Amino acid sequence: HSVIGSMADLDSAKVEDMQAFFTQHYAPNNATLTLVGDFVSAEAKRWIAQYFGDIPRASPVPTPSCAPGFGAGARRHEWRDPLATLPAVIIAYRTPPHDDPDTPALALLATILGGGESSRLNLSLVRGTQSALSAFAQSASRRGPGLFAALAVANQGVTPDTLEAQLAAEVARVRDSLVTEGEIEKARNEFRAGNIFGLQTTMAVAERLQHYAHDHASIDDMYTDLDRYIAVTAADIQRAARKYLVTENSMAIVVVPKAGLQ
Repeated sequence: HSVIGSMADLDSAKVEDMQAFFTQHYAPNNATLTLVGDFVSAEAKRWIAQYFGDIPRASPVPTPSCAPGFGAGARRHEWRDPLATLPAVIIAYRTPPHDDPDTPALALLATILGGGESSRLNLSLVRGTQSALSAFAQSASRRGPGLFAALAVANQGVTPDTLEAQLAAEVARVRDSLVTEGEIEKARNEFRAGNIFGLQTTMAVAERLQHYAHDHASIDDMYTDLDRYIAVTAADIQRAARKYLVTENSMAIVVVPKAGLQ
């Protein structure tokens, strides 16, 4: 569901509930202030104290618990979308939090499977069988449970069942056989380039500092984290795929144009 919640949630919310939530969570002890740019540290600290220093602390915020529930059983959901013009299929898999050792392997796997023109999904489903108009994969890691998803939008005349079978077959292929060294090197290069290009603007630097402050044990990890991705091997990728990209750990979402069902 949307982060903001449903209309039913919003309609039933009381002003006092919103005020209590704001007081609890929007407080200095539950926030990180990141300052990036050309400034004099002492002067910046004075301004921070002037503009933020009188904001009171709130009571400690409890850490939410969200167990991943790996292997909880395959799930399937069909969504009839009145605005869709073509079917689409998403096969998603539960993955561990960002600080898990398998995160780099899953990230490179997403690039190999569905990142760019030379990815497996694009070569197979878009340019090969031409059953998909577009296809990609994504590994989304968070402080809590993450998500690995393979997605494809069907071409005209292609049924969701056909598209889902081909998408699942490509996922199975990365589980059953090792990716090539060329594919790994391409993924490593993309991460290396992204690491460098991600320092070109002050906003990007601020976002990176925030990421390492929140998602890592030490902010100093930003200087060495790339090494984890460069060190990923074909065996690492296959092991992660066999662990997480399995049917009993999946949820398939099939989007069907509502007009096509009438």
